[in-house]
Amino acid sequence: MAKTRSPNYPQVSLPKALADAKLIFDSDERTALPIEQMCVALGYKSASGPARTRVAGLRKYGLVESAGNGLRISDRAIKALTYPAGSKERAQAIVEAGLAPALFRELRKTHGSASDSTLTAHLVAEKCFSQAGAKACVKAFRETFRLEELRDVGYSNSDSNKDVDGQVNKTESDSVPAFSTPPVPPSDQVSESATYRLSPDCSVSLAFRGVVTQQCIQKLEKYLETAKDAYPDQECADAEREYQGRDRRLDQLDDELGELRAQREESDTD
Repeated sequence: MAKTRSPNYPQVSLPKALADAKLIFDSDERTALPIEQMCVALGYKSASGPARTRVAGLRKYGLVESAGNGLRISDRAIKALTYPAGSKERAQAIVEAGLAPALFRELRKTHGSASDSTLTAHLVAEKCFSQAGAKACVKAFRETFRLEELRDVGYSNSDSNKDVDGQVNKTESDSVPAFSTPPVPPSDQVSESATYRLSPDCSVSLAFRGVVTQQCIQKLEKYLETAKDAYPDQECADAEREYQGRDRRLDQLDDELGELRAQREESDTD
């Protein structure tokens, strides 16, 4: 029987990802590294599945960024690692990292005070997680929001638009609306829409509601520029596709082996 594959989410918590970022920063500072070399910096001999999972976690929290054909430590990670505890700069970087994964941002607003069992059930029933994947996600989510800087962040839309001092962060909200809910548009009707093919297996659909201005397009451009580091590069995507293919083949082999065993047991019984 084929395994249920859970949706994409950080499989490591933010505290663990920050520890990984420190390993890389202490070893290579801001040098751009091929993913294989970054895995070595994390203590692996090669870019194995577990190693790539940890690198993927760094990307999802925005702690590494693309640089040429490799990756390097991001400004966000450097602020979180180098500013002293209790500083506004460090706290802001950690808040941004914790709210970077879209799923974590959503869960913090909708299920921040729910029990682990309720949160697990929500992920399985509403987000198509496997039981194991849901429990792993809950663990990473809880560990992330136990960080002091994140304990009171993200329970409401208004919270997500404030900085660590509780003041409205006009610079962030005006430039990159990554962690805030956009204002209600003047119309709930789609005014413009378009679909673009970006690659043979990827397309994007845009739907604008209300009045679209040049300033809106500029904000969208800035958001996309910021959000791109949360997604894998082509090499990582190809590797993930290869691993998924292997998993499917292993599932098929397990099924075939189970059928052969059943046939043998039936034959022995006869």
